[in-house]
Amino acid sequence: MKTVDETEKLQAAIALLEEIKKEEEVQLKVQFNIVAENFKPLNLVKRTIDEIIHQPNLKEDGLDTIVALITGYFSKKIFIGSTHNPFKQIFGSIMQMGITSVISKNAEAIRGFLSSFIKELWPSKSKAQS
Repeated sequence: MKTVDETEKLQAAIALLEEIKKEEEVQLKVQFNIVAENFKPLNLVKRTIDEIIHQPNLKEDGLDTIVALITGYFSKKIFIGSTHNPFKQIFGSIMQMGITSVISKNAEAIRGFLSSFIKELWPSKSKAQS
């Protein structure tokens, strides 16, 4: 009689483990589908764009970068001009990268300096009257 009870217990334990296995397989398949959906190229691009758009300093940093690039480009054109000499072209490119780097790293200080400079050139009416 003891062997029958043990056999029934063993079969019940096996059935329980098989049921757990089925549930875990279903959960694994669902999780796999979620991961596969997240790694589709279109979803990766969408998520990256959303992260970029929702950065707090994107507008300010982007504007600073654009101003730095434009300033570097025009400084190269002013100092080097359009030349066919490869050494001058290399020197101009290095100078452009240097100026762009300096301006992008010190954008806040340059913005403050230009702001105070413009205020000195064109004082407001209330300051001029006092």
